[in-house]
Amino acid sequence: MKYLYNLSCFLIISIIFSYEPTTITGSVVDKNNNPIEHVSISSESDHFYTDKNGNFILLYNPNDILKFKKIGYSELQLQIDPKKTNLKIILLSENIKLNEITISEISGNVKNQDSTNDIHTLSEYDVKPGDIHFDDIINKVPNLGYAGGTSRSRFFQIRGIGERSQYAGEGGPNYYVATIIDDIDLSGIGMAIFLDDIKQIEVYQGPQSFSYGHNAMAGLINIKTKDPDMMLNKNLKITFGNDKLIQNSYYHQYKPLLNNKLFANLFFYNARQNGFMYNDFLNDYKNKRSEELQKLKLLYKPSILFNSKITLIHSNLNNGYDIWTPNNNQDTTYSNQPGKDSQELIATSIKNKYQYKKFKIIHISNFLKSDMQHSYDSDWANDTFWSEDPYNTEGYEYFQNELRQRIMTSHELRFVINASDKIKNALGVYFKDLEEDDNATGWILGGEDVALNSEFKITNQAFYNEFKYSFKSFVFTVNGRIEKVNLRYNSIHYHEEYDDNYNSIYDTTYVNTEYDDILNASKISILYSIDKKRNLYLTLSNGFKAGGVNQNPRLADHNRLFKPEFNQNIDLGYKFKNKNTSLNI
Repeated sequence: MKYLYNLSCFLIISIIFSYEPTTITGSVVDKNNNPIEHVSISSESDHFYTDKNGNFILLYNPNDILKFKKIGYSELQLQIDPKKTNLKIILLSENIKLNEITISEISGNVKNQDSTNDIHTLSEYDVKPGDIHFDDIINKVPNLGYAGGTSRSRFFQIRGIGERSQYAGEGGPNYYVATIIDDIDLSGIGMAIFLDDIKQIEVYQGPQSFSYGHNAMAGLINIKTKDPDMMLNKNLKITFGNDKLIQNSYYHQYKPLLNNKLFANLFFYNARQNGFMYNDFLNDYKNKRSEELQKLKLLYKPSILFNSKITLIHSNLNNGYDIWTPNNNQDTTYSNQPGKDSQELIATSIKNKYQYKKFKIIHISNFLKSDMQHSYDSDWANDTFWSEDPYNTEGYEYFQNELRQRIMTSHELRFVINASDKIKNALGVYFKDLEEDDNATGWILGGEDVALNSEFKITNQAFYNEFKYSFKSFVFTVNGRIEKVNLRYNSIHYHEEYDDNYNSIYDTTYVNTEYDDILNASKISILYSIDKKRNLYLTLSNGFKAGGVNQNPRLADHNRLFKPEFNQNIDLGYKFKNKNTSLNI
């Protein structure tokens, strides 16, 4: 028994030590014996990156598979003898092939290379670890900017044209730059653009009044999230970061249903963060973020001729807003009435597509309801702060609070026909009905009002057409749009004055007016294909932004309405693309 016991112990110890990781060292070089830095080396026991001399040290089990990875080089996997030391691993360079990017136009999807628009695209491959929101990747798009003043970006500028804000009294929901998410128009309210579910972002630069149902005088941001497909997929992502960031997202692609005719995916997003601005007066972080999003997509494909896609979105951004300071302190605030920048959105979109031979019909309908609050301490501090050096003044209290609600429906119908290999025509009709209430208290119209209740009712009816003709190496495109705009506006203004005894006296003013207009936009372009890799194009385009109502109640009636704006644009472009390189000038 003693012999068997000793033998058993010996075998167990031998097995344990035979699988104990050992340390191996080596270097990674290219075929010319040049060291390669920052190569990812992993085994089941360890993970390491090579230094600037290509050297590494790693824990390794005899049965492990070593994996060597670096962008621009072929991936290498191998087993090695752990008794060997000072290994030399040779990685072979590998060209990175660019994905073929297609973009959306009226007449259908086309290669970016073949478009006569100045378009910059971002895909899921452009999203790096740590990129959470559209805010994090905006700087990757030339000529695209955004204004601050909100907890998340929603006012954009393209080529220097766009909105900076939409405070009470600054006008209605009519924007230079359109923001579209899954065919839903979220212009001015598109805060919930989280990247974990993004498939592609298309930024159209210059007038786009002619190219979509949605009008856009300066440009258009078209965001596509992942569509349902047959590939089963589950993805859970948990992120921890600075300022107590806790973020988690979950994507689920379901099995096909109804004999592989119905496809569905689900996306959840949730994040919390303290907002990094510390409120010295309240001893807390009041610029906190609390954000969540749920999205469901259904795709029904009963035949090759017809498919229908439904998108359901609910987002709730319950963010604090405490960022303004009298002394421009970058991480500390002093307000005694911190505000909020919150938004709850419910939206749905249905897109039906029918195609028979050379004829295609596309129908898109949307509905959304958005409730928003934007508020902040507009005196930026508290009584104690103002009474101390260097201000030494009596404190005062101002608080800006704006409540907005938008309800919108839109419908679009497109008819696309490929008459021949040379001729294609796309005709569309578009209708939008939007109602937005804006109720605010605080410093309004430069202090003229202390409260404002306003209502905008806007109806858009548009007809647009695109005609394409191909001749040898040339493609000629002509676009046109005509749109009827009707805006009905009414508001109640509260003006505060004081009598001799400093008692408040409120004066109430009512404004009721209507704006009607018929506007048109157009585009003419020529694309010349030098060869399969190089294209040259010239585009002349004209876009518009409808006029509106000046909300100041003290204006004369003949100054109440303002006229539309127009943007005449010339683009001369050169595009080059091969397997490894793309260039757009």
